[in-house]
Amino acid sequence: MQPFDILLKKIDAFIRRYYLNQLIKGSLLFGAGLFILFIVFVGIEYFGYLSTNVRFVLFYSFIAYNLFVLTRYVMLPFLGMIRIGKTISPEDASKILAKYYPEELNDKVTNVLQLKKFLNENPENVQLIMAGIDQKAKQAIVLPFQKAIPLKGNLRFLPYSLVPLLIITSFFFIQPAFIIEPAQRIVQYEVYFERPTPFVFQLESEDKGFKNEDLEIIVSASGDVFPTETFLILNGNRYRMSTIQNGRFKHTIRNLQSDLQFFLEAQGFRFGPFHISVFEKASFHHFHIRIVSPEYTNIPDETYTNMGDLLAIRGAEITWDFFTNQQSEMVFFKEGKEKPVEKIRDGQFRVETRAGESFKYQVFAQDALHGRGDSLSYFVNVQQDAYPRIAVEEHRDENLLAHLFYRGTISDDFGFTALRFYYRILDQAQINRGENVPFFSEKLNIDLYLRNQTFYHYFDLNSVYVKPGETVEVYFEVVDNDIINGPKSSRSQLFTYYIPTEEEILADRRRAEEEIKEGLSDGAGEVRDARDQIDELRKRLLETDRVGWEEREALQELLEKRQQMEQKMDDISRQKKDSETRSEQFRESNERIKQKQQELQKLFDEVLSDEMRDLFEQIQQELENLNRDDIYEMLDRMDFEFRDMELQLDRALEMFRQFAMERLLQESIDRLEQLAEEQSGLLDEVQDGTADQNPDDATQKQEDIGDAFDNIKDMLEEFRETNELLSRPKDIQDTQGQEDAIMDDIQNALEQMKMQDMENAAPFMDGAGQKMQGLAQDLQQMQQQMFQDALAEDARAIRQILENLLRSSFAQEDLMLNTRQANVNDPRYTELIREQRKIQSDMQMIEDSLIALSKRQIAIQSYVNREIAEINMHLEQGINMLINRRRHQGASRQQLVMTHINNLALLLNESLQDVQQQMAMGMGMGDDDQQGPGGQSFQNLRQMQEQMNEMLEQMRQGFEPMPGEAGESPMSLSEQMARMAAEQEAIRNRLRELADEMRDDGSGANRELEQLQRDMERTELDLLRKELSQQTMMRQERILTRLLEHERAEMEREQEARREGTTAEDYEISNPEDIFEYNRIREREVEMLRSMPPGLRPFYRTLVEQYFLRVE
Repeated sequence: MQPFDILLKKIDAFIRRYYLNQLIKGSLLFGAGLFILFIVFVGIEYFGYLSTNVRFVLFYSFIAYNLFVLTRYVMLPFLGMIRIGKTISPEDASKILAKYYPEELNDKVTNVLQLKKFLNENPENVQLIMAGIDQKAKQAIVLPFQKAIPLKGNLRFLPYSLVPLLIITSFFFIQPAFIIEPAQRIVQYEVYFERPTPFVFQLESEDKGFKNEDLEIIVSASGDVFPTETFLILNGNRYRMSTIQNGRFKHTIRNLQSDLQFFLEAQGFRFGPFHISVFEKASFHHFHIRIVSPEYTNIPDETYTNMGDLLAIRGAEITWDFFTNQQSEMVFFKEGKEKPVEKIRDGQFRVETRAGESFKYQVFAQDALHGRGDSLSYFVNVQQDAYPRIAVEEHRDENLLAHLFYRGTISDDFGFTALRFYYRILDQAQINRGENVPFFSEKLNIDLYLRNQTFYHYFDLNSVYVKPGETVEVYFEVVDNDIINGPKSSRSQLFTYYIPTEEEILADRRRAEEEIKEGLSDGAGEVRDARDQIDELRKRLLETDRVGWEEREALQELLEKRQQMEQKMDDISRQKKDSETRSEQFRESNERIKQKQQELQKLFDEVLSDEMRDLFEQIQQELENLNRDDIYEMLDRMDFEFRDMELQLDRALEMFRQFAMERLLQESIDRLEQLAEEQSGLLDEVQDGTADQNPDDATQKQEDIGDAFDNIKDMLEEFRETNELLSRPKDIQDTQGQEDAIMDDIQNALEQMKMQDMENAAPFMDGAGQKMQGLAQDLQQMQQQMFQDALAEDARAIRQILENLLRSSFAQEDLMLNTRQANVNDPRYTELIREQRKIQSDMQMIEDSLIALSKRQIAIQSYVNREIAEINMHLEQGINMLINRRRHQGASRQQLVMTHINNLALLLNESLQDVQQQMAMGMGMGDDDQQGPGGQSFQNLRQMQEQMNEMLEQMRQGFEPMPGEAGESPMSLSEQMARMAAEQEAIRNRLRELADEMRDDGSGANRELEQLQRDMERTELDLLRKELSQQTMMRQERILTRLLEHERAEMEREQEARREGTTAEDYEISNPEDIFEYNRIREREVEMLRSMPPGLRPFYRTLVEQYFLRVE
């Protein structure tokens, strides 16, 4: 073998040893890295309980590092050693050897290899080159190439592998958990591991749920301690769990869709994962319900969808149709008991039942794999046929005691059969005996099918002839339409009404009359105080040149006082109306008394004149702008108005006393006649033996008669006392002896009856009855005589006043003419003033007579006193103007005085005719409805105008003048003309009043009436000028023709009114039956609104009806 080949083998062996050395060294280093890194990672995981992400990094970094070291330092040397893959070349090996043998080899091996390479490239010098190669190879092969790679040098790396290995082995045998558990956790990096905790969690709830449903997770902790709070980690979100109790927690996962896992976290520890499986659930798609109610309820068949809570009528047929998914079955429980279910087809099931009592039911959908799924739980409220309900409230005016108004509500579940009104009348004896008096009934109209409705009823006690002292009991009864169990009824509360006795009614009225008298007296006193204040204010104005704050304040105080008096009079007038209304409902009053009541009421209403109201309104509006003279003038007008009001109040008080006295007398007569009849009836019972069967009742009746006569005595005593209070008391008969004799007979009869001696009681009873009749006749004769004497006296007084007025009128006319022609500088001018004062004095006497007359004769109208007051005011103003030489103004005042005197004469002439008519008819005022301004008609006016035209025609033809009163000398032409002018003015005034009435009641007052009044004014002027021409007579004929046309039109209107048949009586009742008819019509209209939604369910329909009842 050549030295070169040997050299190559040795180099190849060197290379193998080189890689072996690298393999040993790499294996030791690989082991050292593996064990050390294992210990480090295991230690970190052991103490750190790293997260899955960190463990993922540790695991794969451990694998990557060891794979790298194994590949780089173990696998590559091993491949190189077995000559696989890329290895070091002989040249590289020679360089390594040269470094190990620097002196012996140096570059020899390298040169040999280079020479061999050169030889291969230059074969021509083979000998020389081979010699050089051999020489150098021989020198190299003698050296031990293996020594250049000392394998023992790797022993220094052995501790790096053995020490970690020993540590691992030691822990493996001593504390294997330190090695195994961390290594397992790193290897299982995807699993979350918790470090050992003092507690653990167990899942108590189901680990499965149904899709689209919620799942409640319940966990419980066990261990030495319990966590105070726990969080559920789901899909990276952290939720706080609710605490159930110590160590138990819950949380609801909403709307499950797919399988999921979650973790629990508490006190810094994490537990899990916990897995939840989600399945499709057996479910209901929808369901239908059909209810068929009993026929008598009139409820149509009802169908519901997906509405399980029901309201059904007892006996109704209920059918359910449930629809589920195809794989589901269904179970139906009624009150916990399973009911049979009919399967119509896959996914549809039917259940039927009859409604008896209210019940709960549950429905479950289920399948074979997962059991029950959807569940439904509902309640069926079965409505029994209940009793009807009724609630009634009464509306009763405190004055209209006889008129009862009721408003009620009735309700039932299915309708009604009838609504009835029951009443009965009990007298005091029946009440005392406890007698069971039957009720009378009246059927009321209602809608039998409207389940909630309102009704109205009006009951007039006078229609059932209730008498004073009786008691009326009423109630309402409603009956339902229950066909199965029979109609059931319900009653309202019992309403009881006590009708006051006649004595109680009279006592109440007398008390009211005393209050009215006191109010009128106080009002007159307040008016006098107001006049005193006016006088004081006048004096203050005379002492100052300007109007200060105090004067305006005093004037304002007068205005307020006037307003207070107006309110007081309104209260008195209303109190009088209320008292009369209460007293006349259960007892008939005399027609004359009723008429006088109306006239007296009119007198009360006219106490405050319209002129007074207008004056005070004007003062109120212009108070701030009035100067001293204006205020002084206003004070004169105020004093005039207050004086008129004072006269009216005094007259109203006097007339009220007179009326109260007359009514006391009339009611005493009526009660005596009634009591005489009762005494006669009781006497008949005693004589025929009926009283012996029940003597106690007879004795009680006699005691009642005695008590009633005591009241009559009191009324007669009050009658006498009231007569003494009149300004001119009447001459009345003393009946006290008769009264005492009657009372003695009554007491004697009562004593005998108490001793059960009816036979001896009869004569006293007979005597008492006859004496009562005699006393009633005496009182009636006295009443008639008083009336006739008063009328005769009043007629004489009115006639005398008329004569004085006519004299004053003529005197005033002559004085007026003289004044217009007089010269203020003429010495005779003062004679005119003295004559005016004489007329003023005469008018003052007339005024006193009129005031006295008006206080006892109601025929004297209120404006009569006002006219005389106007006369006096103009007289005073005229005198002042004449004194101040203001002749023309004084003459104009004289003209006004004459006009008012003529007006007053006409009014008094009418009053005289009324009084004379009353005397002729022998009855009180007011029976002729054509008398007075309120009773005028076109027929009256036409007749008066026709008479006047005839008289004017006679005057124009030159007939004898008219005679004076009471056979005096005939009137002069001027007197006749003045009287004709006054009569024409009276007709015109009546026409104006009639036109105003027509305008107020809506009949209309056209322009023709206004033209008629203007024509009459022209006639008056002609008469005052003493010009009776042909033109005047033609005008009078035209006036008469127009009045005749209006008379015919009036008759046609009356006939039309009679054809319509409208009777309008007693408008005072606030809500009579026709109003209730309106309410019934309105009820039907409201019912139209109630029935608007036809598909409304019964429950909601009931709510709507109840709402409408509350709205009403």
